[in-house]
Amino acid sequence: MRKSKLTRWLLAFLFCCLSGACSEKKAKCDEITYTSVSGQIVRPDEIKFDAIVIENVYVDGVGHLRFNKEITAIKDFAFWENTDLKTIQIPASITSIGRSAFAYCTSLERIDFAENARLEVIDETAFVYTKLKSITIPPSVTEVGMGILAGCNSLQSIEGKYSANSNRALVYRERLISIAPAGLMVYKLEEPVKSVMENAFYGASHLETIVLPPSVKGIGKGAFCECPKLKAIYFSSEIAPLLSHQGACFCFTNGFPVLYVPKDSPYGGHNDWYLINKEGHVELY
Repeated sequence: MRKSKLTRWLLAFLFCCLSGACSEKKAKCDEITYTSVSGQIVRPDEIKFDAIVIENVYVDGVGHLRFNKEITAIKDFAFWENTDLKTIQIPASITSIGRSAFAYCTSLERIDFAENARLEVIDETAFVYTKLKSITIPPSVTEVGMGILAGCNSLQSIEGKYSANSNRALVYRERLISIAPAGLMVYKLEEPVKSVMENAFYGASHLETIVLPPSVKGIGKGAFCECPKLKAIYFSSEIAPLLSHQGACFCFTNGFPVLYVPKDSPYGGHNDWYLINKEGHVELY
């Protein structure tokens, strides 16, 4: 009898050791840990997960959001506007982070992903207007939504998968998704991207000048919106890049910047560039 119990215990131990990303401790897959500015529990929208929240406690300076089973998804708007959230650790079992899941968490300084992360999808605007100083995209990620880091003016580096431009850009499938603008007044994109995607520079409050490479063929909606100090954007493509939504990529409330275009390839007769030229916003260089 004793030998049988010992055998079963050994088998159970071996199973735990070989059971994948969460082998070290099951709690790592059925809980999210975090810290808050106030030292109190943070309350996300509890229906925005694929498991049921069974406990939310704050002990010894750490919050523990526990679920009834392994959690694999943080859904759309789960932590939306949780301004008390300071840091968060994402368990290895998470495969998707939904749209605006952490948007406007204005005190959020750090997101840590497990070394053996299985994260595949980061949906659009997932981390907008947070206080992140750096972020490392796990190698498992295969899909990145638009503008995931818009308005993150404290962001100094984007590392890991899809990092580009000396860790100052996130480039996915030759498309500029987001930038790390902290401390920069001039942003020169050196990567051969084909498109500046929707909200790529959105909310970069300190940028004054942006220089784009000749490979850029299209500009997405809101790409340069809410950049109050932006005075100049330099284009260098021989063919005028397509502007989405009738020039809605340039929605400036504090004045329109000068759009510099190559003197040998003026963009005046191309699509929405005609109107922008007519209004006096384009200069040759």
